[in-house]
Amino acid sequence: MHIEIPLQGQEAPLHFDTVDEVDEWIQSEAKFWGWLEKIPPQHQLQSLWNLPNKYWNRTRQLIQNYKADPDNAKEKRIEEIISGVSNIYNQHQAILSTSPKAHFIDILRLKNADEAAFALLSFLKPNEIPTNVPLAMRGVLQAFLFEHGLSSDTASAEKEALRTVSENWSAIINSAGKEHSEYCRMRTEAANDFATLIKSETAECEAIRNTAADKFKTLEHTFREKLALLAPVTYWKEKATKHRNVSIALGIAFLAMGGVTASLVWMALQHFVIGQMPNSSNASASVPQPEYWRFTIPVAIATFLIWPMRILARMLFSNLHLREDAMERVTMANTYLALSQAKEGLKDEDRKLILEMLFRPSSTGIVHDDASPPSILNYLSKAGSGRH
Repeated sequence: MHIEIPLQGQEAPLHFDTVDEVDEWIQSEAKFWGWLEKIPPQHQLQSLWNLPNKYWNRTRQLIQNYKADPDNAKEKRIEEIISGVSNIYNQHQAILSTSPKAHFIDILRLKNADEAAFALLSFLKPNEIPTNVPLAMRGVLQAFLFEHGLSSDTASAEKEALRTVSENWSAIINSAGKEHSEYCRMRTEAANDFATLIKSETAECEAIRNTAADKFKTLEHTFREKLALLAPVTYWKEKATKHRNVSIALGIAFLAMGGVTASLVWMALQHFVIGQMPNSSNASASVPQPEYWRFTIPVAIATFLIWPMRILARMLFSNLHLREDAMERVTMANTYLALSQAKEGLKDEDRKLILEMLFRPSSTGIVHDDASPPSILNYLSKAGSGRH
């Protein structure tokens, strides 16, 4: 926070960094003019102290209110403080203690306080000078001589004023130097902190970049392996679907063949065996010798029809086996891809083992030991070879 208070007749405004500095400055002003308080009451010069002191007290009360105000009301209170200080001097209620006139009054006070008070009244309110008081006229004369540079105390007052101004400016310059040094120190610390932050952020970004590059390489490797396994996986999925459809068709064919076989065997039994047996009404008649050759016909039909059913059954189980094998390969391929994406990855020996299992040769599922059922000629040839 920086407070500037412009005053009439002053080339530069008063500068303060805090309201406490304003309060201390007001106290120093009141102390400088405190000798006016000793003027007896009811005296015509009493206003020289009462009026500025009232303004000073009011401004100090504004400062106390500023400290108690919330943050959103402090700016308005600062404006009131600036206005209060400006009114004291701009309305000619007091003279700035660092001015040449104030130092002249102070020098004159040491000689004669009443004469100094009338000289001050001449500076502030010349129309209120009592012309019938000799001491007042002497004060006016001293003020007149000072303003025109004819007083013997003018040089001393000017010198004291210059000394005071020099001290004030020296204090301002020293304060500015300290602020500049503090600013340089803070700037150096900020530069060092910024350099440290840049270094830390650079290292962190480098680590993130390296991690991202490693992840990208792993992802690229996995993607390439996935592309490499995409065709086999697609092939095995299609193969599993094909074997499933073939298994369903073979199952239906097996059931249909079983039904046809049972129907034909039953029809043959009805026609050649059961249909040739005597009725129950002729049960008392003598039972003829059964004709065993009639059983050969149903047996032959069953023999020749069960053989293709056996082939269908083996083909059905072979396709089921091939389907399970294809689905296992798909599962292993997906597991291999999942393990490749893992953080620890796969070891070379594990990868070699899985790839050997994935690309092992698969059986065709075709049953090679199926043959036609033995016929009568086979039995006769075996019987003939046995005799020899």
